[in-house]
Parts: sequence; C-alpha cells; structure tokens
Amino acid sequence: MRKIEKRAVICMALAILLAAGMSVFLIRYFAEGGKWASSAFNRHLYDSNGVLISGTVLDRDGDVLSSVENGHRTYYENETVRKATLHAVGDLYGKIGTGVLNAFADKLTGFDLVNGAFGAERGSNLYLTLDARYNYEAYRALGGHAGTVAVYNYKTGEILCMVSAPSYDPLNVPKDLEENDRYKGAYLNRFLSSAFVPGSVFKTVTLTAALENLPDAETRTWNCTGSVQIGDETITCSGVHGEQTLKEAFAHSCNAAFAQIAEELGVDTLQKYTEKAGLTSAYSKAVAGCTYPATGEARFSFTIGAGEANGKSIREFGLLCSDGTLFARKTRGVIEKADDIEITGTWTIKF
Repeated sequence: MRKIEKRAVICMALAILLAAGMSVFLIRYFAEGGKWASSAFNRHLYDSNGVLISGTVLDRDGDVLSSVENGHRTYYENETVRKATLHAVGDLYGKIGTGVLNAFADKLTGFDLVNGAFGAERGSNLYLTLDARYNYEAYRALGGHAGTVAVYNYKTGEILCMVSAPSYDPLNVPKDLEENDRYKGAYLNRFLSSAFVPGSVFKTVTLTAALENLPDAETRTWNCTGSVQIGDETITCSGVHGEQTLKEAFAHSCNAAFAQIAEELGVDTLQKYTEKAGLTSAYSKAVAGCTYPATGEARFSFTIGAGEANGKSIREFGLLCSDGTLFARKTRGVIEKADDIEITGTWTIKF
C-alpha cells in the first residue's frame, strides 16, 4: 500500500511539473510565437543567405516598396526611392534593425496563433503610413548630407515621411560600405535611434516663458548684429536682423535675440518651462492587465490614480513593449494632472 501511495505522489508531482511546463510553453508561445516562426533559421521563410522571402511591404498609397518575385526579395524600381525608404523597409540581411523586414517579419509572414506560419510562402501585405513620394523629395532635399527628415501627423500619430542619410541602394550594396566614411552610420535610422539637440524648436519654449514673464515682451525690441556674446560663448545667427520685436525675432528664428531673451529669463525660469513642456521626463508604470477580446487582438488596460503623476502636463500616452516597440498617441489637449483626476484607458493592438 505504501509503495502505491509513494508512486501516486511521484506521478502527481510529475503531472504537476508537466502542467507547469505546458503552461510556461503556452505563455511563451502566445507572447513570442511570432518571433519563433519568423526566426532566420526557418527555411520556409528565409533563403540560405538569411533573406526574408515572404510578404510584401507597401506605402500608404499601395505602391510596392519591397516584394518577393520568383523566390527573391526585390525593392521599388526607382533607385532614389529605394535609398529614401531603406531605413523604413530594411535591408536584405537585417543590418538595419528598425526596418520592417526585421522588426515586423512575423506580420509579413502572416503568422497567427491558430494557423502558425501556414501559407507563409505567400505571405501578407504590410502597409506603412509612409508616402514614398514624400520620402523621395526629402531624400533629394538632403543633397547627400547626413541627417534625417520626418513628417508626422500629430492628430493621427501617422509618420508620413521618414528618411535617414547616409543611405545606400539595397539592391546594389557598395563594396566599401563599412570602410568608406561616406557611409558612416548607414545602418542607423537617425530619426528613431539618434539624439539631437533641440535647436530652433526650443524657441517655442523660450517664447512662452518670455510672454508670461517679461511684462513688456510684446512691445520692446532686441538688436541682432549677426552674433552676440553670452558669457564665454559667441552665439551666431543666420543673418543680421537689426532691431526687431519678439514677433519678428520668432519669425526670423533669430538666435541672437533669443539668446538675449534666454539670458534675461534666467536658468531657473527656463528650466521650469522646459519641465512644463514635458521635455525632461516621462511617467511610466506597468499596464494593469491584458485580455484577448478577439482573434488577433490584444487589449492592455492602464490606470493613473489620483495620487500619481500629479503636477505633470500630459500630452501623449505610449505603450512600450518588451522588444522596444513604442506605440504613441497624442492627447486631444493638454491634461494637467492633479490629485482630483484619475485616468483610465485601454490600448487595443491588432496583429
């Protein structure tokens, strides 16, 4: 009898371990199944060189930016468009991690939790919010200089244009790509992965501070001679604007005038308005829960309680995924968070 009891306990323990293992597997399958299926080791989806041979990438107008023909991935027929959209679409070998061929490979294969990657040879269409025409014009406007150009619809969150340079033709990769300084940083998407000083955009913060703290801001003038000395620094301007009002200085984006205004306002005032503009910090917390309301949908709920994030001016909400993907949406207006406000909401992601 004791032997039977002992064996029963062992069987029960094994059953519990099996159930726990299956639970872990199912959790990971739901969370990472797409990554598993779209692994470069999957020869149904990738060729022997590691090139994704499933799915089509299109711009907002339906122009095909990249597709598979006769088992080989190809790109848009125009060379300049290929260069202009490279960092959004991605290269053949996954060097550009932010490109959709790499970041959204599971979407291109048509993977879902029920059917897996069945029918992956055909793949799925993935539409971008980008307009290839805008990217083409922006890339030409850069004129061979390193930099980035982007156009963002603040009402919808859509990115209409995203160009990064230097770039190259993915169908004719330069042999000296990794040695030639001309292509330095070519794998980097400067719009998504680089940090830049705010530049003249910050003048809007200085302007707001001036209007609210300098009593005669709208009636007085500032003189621009082409440069101004502020401490040990010489601030240069794009031209000589002479005597100008605040309105004129802002229209000219005059560095000299705004440097003088900033000096007059002082560090403490500018820091206060920088923080008020939401440029120095973000409030983050874990989502409250996740449900699956329908096939191919995940819904995340969040709550910012009455005692949280008080004093912050909320202009945007974001959902940051574990793989670094960020979904963001602007608010209709600025929410001044106070202790009498509780915010609840949901994010629904379709995949």
